[in-house]
Amino acid sequence: MATGQKIRFAGDVSIERIRITTAKGFYLDVTAQTIAVQYYEDLFAPFITGSLILKESFDLMNLFPLIGEEYLDIEIITPTLADDKAIRGSYYIYKMTDKEAVGDKSAVYQLHFISTEAIVDMNKKISGVFGDRVSELVKRFITDKTNGLESKKKVFVEQTSNSTKYISNFWSPAKNLLHLTEKAVNMNNVPSYVFFENRDGFYFISLDTLYTANVYQEFTWDKYTRDSDGLGGDIKNVDADYKRISYISTPVHYDYIDRVNSGMYSSKLITYDITAKKYVS
Repeated sequence: MATGQKIRFAGDVSIERIRITTAKGFYLDVTAQTIAVQYYEDLFAPFITGSLILKESFDLMNLFPLIGEEYLDIEIITPTLADDKAIRGSYYIYKMTDKEAVGDKSAVYQLHFISTEAIVDMNKKISGVFGDRVSELVKRFITDKTNGLESKKKVFVEQTSNSTKYISNFWSPAKNLLHLTEKAVNMNNVPSYVFFENRDGFYFISLDTLYTANVYQEFTWDKYTRDSDGLGGDIKNVDADYKRISYISTPVHYDYIDRVNSGMYSSKLITYDITAKKYVS
């Protein structure tokens, strides 16, 4: 990060490096050609995903060529935040979309990427019987070279109180891990585990534990724009901007046809009155 670099607005980041490496070892820094980076971490998704929008005139699609087997090295920082909060990692480019010519030689397109462990997961089908404490099985499926994701990232596994035994019927490592989230019970006898990846590594943790963590940020939906400086003017407050919800959307509020097709109106509710000891339907 450049010395003295300051954050300018909520969401401001500095793209330090975006580098594409082909399967043959050729690489090119495309930081200057990057228009936007979208980076997704999902509590209910096993892998990080994202996309990269490039505008270039090198004809990389044919020069490299870009065929969907490239690696993407990313380093993105937020000014003023600690270095360990930066986004750094190597990802696998698997798809190109939305390619448009914007000039005689220039083109804009979107490259989609995913964690390299997802590619390992796609190419492994595991058949066998597994039995042990659930948390120990999870560690194996994340790091093992034979039956796991072969990950070298940090792994955070909350200890479980129970064990399990089951058959993996040609399941991928991720499917085994998601199966184990359904079987896992924590030390408080709460069965609410999730498996996900974020910039810190892989997590196998219960919602019960996440709920007890300190509140990291609170958000407000209002008409706030800027703070008053007390002299009739206003000043920008980046910290307050981070706390504001900028957009709310409800794609589908209701769908009568979907209700009919899903059987909502053909269902039957039966209740029991414990006082009169009668069923009511």
